[in-house]
Amino acid sequence: MSVSRRHLLKIAGTLATSRAAGLGLGLPAAALAQDSASQSLQRVAAIQFTPKIGDIKANLARADVLVREALSKNARWVVLPEFFPTGTALHRSLFDAHQPLDGAPARMLKDLAMLGRAYVGGSFLARSGGDVFNTFVLACPDGSIFTHDKDFPTHVFESAFYAGGEDAAYVEALARDGARTVADKIAPRIANSSDGAFDHAGTGIGASLCWESVRSRTAKRLVGKVDIVLASSGWWTTDPDLSWGGLPVGFSRSNWTENQTLINTAPQRMARKVGAPIVHANFAGQNPGYTSLAFDQEATGRYLGSSQIVDAQGKTVASFGTQEGVLIGEVKVGRQTPLEAIADEFWFPEVSQGSRRRWASTGATGRDYYVRETRARLAR
Repeated sequence: MSVSRRHLLKIAGTLATSRAAGLGLGLPAAALAQDSASQSLQRVAAIQFTPKIGDIKANLARADVLVREALSKNARWVVLPEFFPTGTALHRSLFDAHQPLDGAPARMLKDLAMLGRAYVGGSFLARSGGDVFNTFVLACPDGSIFTHDKDFPTHVFESAFYAGGEDAAYVEALARDGARTVADKIAPRIANSSDGAFDHAGTGIGASLCWESVRSRTAKRLVGKVDIVLASSGWWTTDPDLSWGGLPVGFSRSNWTENQTLINTAPQRMARKVGAPIVHANFAGQNPGYTSLAFDQEATGRYLGSSQIVDAQGKTVASFGTQEGVLIGEVKVGRQTPLEAIADEFWFPEVSQGSRRRWASTGATGRDYYVRETRARLAR
């Protein structure tokens, strides 16, 4: 955001306090007022847009514009969708869409966080050694960085492209659901925060990526540690008005309905279990891809949109439908007594048995492909 010298001088001459002068320079109000900000009302933002699948340059440019808009509206916390530089689908372009962990997406997040004196985060396919992970990068106002790799990929649409941050636990989870996968274990990234809980300037910050938000193990790793949870999703499903891979339109619609329920309720339930507000960002719009790893039958899915901001009691403060833009809300940042116990069950109750079976069976198929094919591609 550019401001003319004449405009700056005019504002400086009319504002008496240093805080007001900071506002005149385009700095977020929240950033000027707080360094130890637990238990304070703060402005947060969830970014929602339609990605161009695999087009990193276009998606980074779009994300940059929207984050700057959020900062201009004094957002202290800004969350981008999961896979914000690429989008996500079963699409060939994603095999070559990974970026260095300290590459262009991370640099953009860091530059914007320092510019706006804010926390800015989102995930992308990040290369680390011989593997790719789905890494959430949180950039802090002072330029420091925290990272969390998604524990388990969601379905074949993800597991074919990257390794789970907790691959050994992923294999066990698949086996419990009756899905077999190759025995090779993928080592976690050394600097990964497996619990996704960070501390910065006295504030506990949690990260949750898409279907991590419908698993009890995520709530268990965050409860008692965090004052706010930043949830980033690339959540999509079958288009309710189109058939999918020869399946009837009825299946597409029922699948869409279940996923819509999940994305609407997951932030609310997680907030009640963790006792902290949730800022959840997702994509919206059409999702072009293929029905299988043969890449021989095109199919169109749909991102669910439904970005949401909820308070620590699970009450929705602000929400989007399917529009693109910047969702703004204010929440009290600070941990509170959770209103809902964390069950021993692996999944939240809204996840149907059918979805659990598909998660396991297609996840195992994708993991086999990643171990045998994707890793070989990375080694070339």
